[in-house]
Formats: sequence, structure tokens, C-alpha cells
Amino acid sequence: MEKNLLTKKFYLDLLDRISSIRICENFISKFYHENEMKTPMHMSKGEELVISSAVLIFGKKSKYFGYYRSHALYLSLINDIKSFFGEMYGKSIGENSGITGSMHILNPKKNLMSVSAIVSSTIGPAVGSAYASFLNKSKNIIVSFFGDGATEQGVFHEALNFSSLKNLPIIFICLNNKLAVDVKLQERQSYKIKKLVKSYDIKYYEIKSFEINKVSKTYLDAKKYILKNKKPVFIEAHYHRHLQHIGLKTDFEKNSNIFERQNYRSINEHKKNLKKDPYLLIINLIKKIYGEKFINNYISKKEKTIAKIIQKVKKSKVVNFKKILINHK
Repeated sequence: MEKNLLTKKFYLDLLDRISSIRICENFISKFYHENEMKTPMHMSKGEELVISSAVLIFGKKSKYFGYYRSHALYLSLINDIKSFFGEMYGKSIGENSGITGSMHILNPKKNLMSVSAIVSSTIGPAVGSAYASFLNKSKNIIVSFFGDGATEQGVFHEALNFSSLKNLPIIFICLNNKLAVDVKLQERQSYKIKKLVKSYDIKYYEIKSFEINKVSKTYLDAKKYILKNKKPVFIEAHYHRHLQHIGLKTDFEKNSNIFERQNYRSINEHKKNLKKDPYLLIINLIKKIYGEKFINNYISKKEKTIAKIIQKVKKSKVVNFKKILINHK
């Protein structure tokens, strides 16, 4: 079964997730200047493949813990466009009634257990959930997403140590873009993540390639290992962040963002990585399988559908904070 997972249906499902993420974020960029979306935006451009393929392979029955860059995880797992934009616009039809915004959108009933703006803050709860699965002899796999900056926090080391000692059913996925806001990896880490993970006696996998099959195969191997050995797994998934840390522009454009500097990375390296854009990768793959007409019609139809959803969301009721407070007393 695992061997045959990378089928045409898998690629279409991957197209569905990646295109949802990219088209939704393109519309955020288009409409954000209207000032109706009050939430600051942490965009997912660049990480679509490493997140979407993980969700497809580990499945909807696994429990997911994310981090503040939550668009890709939400749209990969739940993929409810109306609820997503309801949250972005602060509307009562949002996934969380319009009160969580870009960095905290979640739905535990659909196994998106937690996301948070605080670095590394969901790693501990993810390990706690894995421990509960262990004690209850559940077959659930827990998946914990976090950035490379989270590996610098104490809870990360405690989590790996405890997970290894107890043989917990958890998959740690470190989304490594080699940046913490605008600070490069070599300026803040005296260690190598791979050596660190292995020192805790945890199985380590690394995703360096932007090739869809290689990325997916790594996740398949990791899933096979955890199911067979009942031990934790660590995956270091490298990717390229297209935009600035917070906001809708690249860090090469003039902007007023006070959180980061400009031109802190190579423009040539940036352009080189854009050629391996996950959105282009999946479009080119589907084009080879189904033809150019199919993919053009697919994207056009999806853009029109999402545009209509956004217009309906804009006209819907804004969140009623008084009502929410009364209901939660």
C-alpha cells in the first residue's frame, strides 16, 4: 500500500492543497491594502510542499501541532476556504469565530490541535498528546511542526529527551529556512541539528530536495519507521521562505516593517530558489500527466471559486466579541 501511494490521485490531492494555499495567499496580497483584514500576516509561500505532502501522507487521523505560520497547515489539513478567510477578515463565520487571525487558526475536532505565535510553544503540548496516545495504546501519530529557531529553546531539548526515553509516537518536523526573522543560522546556532537529534537517539531524516517524489518518499519512510518501531522520528525539512518574516513583500523591497532588516540574504540565491517554487513544481508535474489545458482550466476555475467565496465573506457579519465573552463565562 505504501509503495503505491504516489499515484495520480495523490498528485491531484497535492495540487489541491498547494494551489489552495498559493491562491488564497495571492488574494490576501491583493486585498490586504483595503485594511479589512486586521491580522498581521505570516505567509506560507515556499513551504507549501513540505507541509502539504506531510499532511497527505500522515493522514487526517494524525494529530497536528503547528506554529505561527499556519496558513499552509490549515489549508492542507482542513482546507475550508470560507472559514479560512472568515478568520482573516475577523468574521463570525471564521474557523474560530474571527478572533484568532493568521497565527492561531485551529480546530481540534479536525485534528489541528494547536498553533501559536510564541516560538516553540506547541512542542510541549504535542509531546503531551503523544504521551497520552502511548498510555492509551492509541494508534494515533502526533505531528509537530516548528521552525529552526525553536531548536534553540529549552522545551525543544526536554521534548526530544522525554520522547526518546518513552518511545512516543511523535514525528517532529523542523521547517528549516535558515532564518530567524532576519538572523542567519550560523549567527545563532553553535550546533548541527542532525547531530543534536541523533544525540537523543532519535531517527533522523533530512529533506534537501525540492523534488515532489523525493520529499514524499522521505515522509513515507518516516511513517513506515514509526509504525514499525513505535519510536519518535525527526525530519529536518529545508525550504526557502519567499517573503519577509511578517508581511506581504520580499525583504528586497522597500517597506516599513520594523521587525527586520533588508537585503540580509543573497538576491541571487533567492532568485535561484524561486525557480524551485513548490507551486510551479506541482503545476509542471500535473501538466505532464494531464496536459496544459487541464491545469490551466483547473487553476482558472479555482481562482474564480475562491474569489466568489471572499466576496461572500466580506459581506458576512463581523465577530461579536460581547456574545463570545458571554458564551464563555
